[in-house]
Amino acid sequence: MAKEASTSKAAAPEPFRWSLPRGKAIRRSLRTDPGLEYLAYVPQSGAQDAPVLVSLHGASPNWDRKAAHFFPACEEYGVTLLAPSFRGEDHADYQRLGREGKGVRADLFLHRCLQELASLTNADVARINLFGHSGGAQFAHRYAMAYPHRVAGAVVTAAGWYTFPDQTRKYPY
Repeated sequence: MAKEASTSKAAAPEPFRWSLPRGKAIRRSLRTDPGLEYLAYVPQSGAQDAPVLVSLHGASPNWDRKAAHFFPACEEYGVTLLAPSFRGEDHADYQRLGREGKGVRADLFLHRCLQELASLTNADVARINLFGHSGGAQFAHRYAMAYPHRVAGAVVTAAGWYTFPDQTRKYPY
């Protein structure tokens, strides 16, 4: 008896379903730690594997409104925005990425935010773009030094203090 050729084809993979609305800023608590929050913005023009811009604030109570200045550029270039909130005692040392005994490690908090953002939007978080102002600029340039393989580009403004790669000086100076 001859074998019959199979006429059924493998089902196409299910298309990615966006978990966040497009064109709207969403302030979220981190799933794994509801006490920590971030702002996400997925542009209407966003696509899977979209690049990510991380907006890092200074000591400002309105960090989320400052991140909103990037929404038009996100729409124009199809970039997904992430703005982690480094407020309160948990992040008293975020400019230095968070040292032992000084609160939440800010670099690891950013990694958790990026992982969650990728799961919700399918954005490309392997290499990110950073914008930091004041304390956020201190974080951005130190993060770029600690994780150069994760940073596609960075812009810093008004950092106040800068870390230079000098092994003879105590970190973060």
